[in-house]
Amino acid sequence: ASTQQRTMAAAAVSVAVGLEECRGEAEWPSYLLGTESGEEELQRRVESLLWLTYRCGFAEMAPYGYSDDAGWGCMLRSCQMLLGNAMVRHLGSGRREDVVRWFADAPGEVAVYSIHNMVKVGMRYDVLPGEWYGPGVAAHVLRDLCEAQSEVALRVTVTSAEKPLCREAVLDEMTRAVDERVDDSAVVDDSGEYDPLLRPPPSGESARREARRQRLEEAEWDESLLLVVPVRLGLHKLEDKFVAPLLACLAFPQSVGMVGGRPRQALYFPGRRGADLVGLDPHVVQPSPGLGPGLKSPKYLDSLRCRSPRFLDPTAIDPSLALAFYCHTKLDFADFLRRARALAALSQPPIFDVLDTLTTARTLDFDDDDDLPASSRPDDDDDDDYVVV
Repeated sequence: ASTQQRTMAAAAVSVAVGLEECRGEAEWPSYLLGTESGEEELQRRVESLLWLTYRCGFAEMAPYGYSDDAGWGCMLRSCQMLLGNAMVRHLGSGRREDVVRWFADAPGEVAVYSIHNMVKVGMRYDVLPGEWYGPGVAAHVLRDLCEAQSEVALRVTVTSAEKPLCREAVLDEMTRAVDERVDDSAVVDDSGEYDPLLRPPPSGESARREARRQRLEEAEWDESLLLVVPVRLGLHKLEDKFVAPLLACLAFPQSVGMVGGRPRQALYFPGRRGADLVGLDPHVVQPSPGLGPGLKSPKYLDSLRCRSPRFLDPTAIDPSLALAFYCHTKLDFADFLRRARALAALSQPPIFDVLDTLTTARTLDFDDDDDLPASSRPDDDDDDDYVVV
């Protein structure tokens, strides 16, 4: 399909989802982190994002001997960018300095989301330092690290073929603390208006289920949600039929972008410029200050800004990727579900399913070995190009 066909298809999808009016290819809007941006504003906003790249000279990853991640850490860096920019959005720009410290290249609790800690968690998934990560495994690593830090009040949920996007499951996870504080017997129907045939008294089990359902519907969240949805949109290449829905996802107000790219060449895509993806490329090697005084230096802070983003045709990237959506409140999640359901109804098969309850979901029939440990994947001769500065 031509670029014009894909652009107009994306416009049709976006109109149906209620995102914007179709204004024609010449005026087709750009989006960054779910907010529409003009050309000049897009560049300015891209430069304001956290750009996390390969680093060298950091504390050695004992006993493996790595003091840089050049050539193998691009998916981890891309996921760091996704989470870091989501956190700046969640906490506000006034906490940017804290976020920068959390992603510094150092082991230990101070830099909780460092590449050292990501690698340490990654070994639970049978991925060793120096091996390449798929987007699904990398997303689970982020989730595990977020669970270890309660300061930010941000819960990360990662879907999978075994755990599809389910409204009830997300509400249950987000209101779990409330569910633990309130006993099932606390919600009872004491009206006494029962009829043996039309309205019999509820059994103990059905009363508990009804009480739980009411709590899920009524309880407010005390955390925000970062929802990561790994998908595979083709066998060897991203198929044209998924381009329009993918571009529409990047225009959701809840979008914080996606991670993907090419085999062993991952990028973070915070949005789109028209029908092209906007990519922040981590394949630049820069010196690491660790947690030293250099972490606050103008030179280091300037190295976190990307002034030359990449612009890619969606069909040029690998079909295995992970979309991410930030829902600050329960109302945001409801709005996201409305848009996602409308989008799913427009494409067969949909990019991802949206279930109300945990039932059997549709799955895209593609073989996927991208998230296997590197030692289990077929050899790939693609070089991981990067620039040393």
